[in-house]
Amino acid sequence: MIEREKKLETLKDNPHPGRADKKKLQLPDYDLFRMHVSRSYRIFYRIYEEEKTVKVLDIMTIEEAHKRYGRL
Repeated sequence: MIEREKKLETLKDNPHPGRADKKKLQLPDYDLFRMHVSRSYRIFYRIYEEEKTVKVLDIMTIEEAHKRYGRL
């Protein structure tokens, strides 16, 4: 299993920030979460508490993430 897949698996058990590789980003309309994958990728996701669901919105390189989201 590659690093990205391992990180995605961890979201099943604990999607909330707490470790250094996850961060909550408060946007105007909703909360977005970011997870670091090694030093190469970022995973952006949302947590739907009532449905007990995590939806991955983007998996991209650091460079792509900075272009799209800025340095959040």
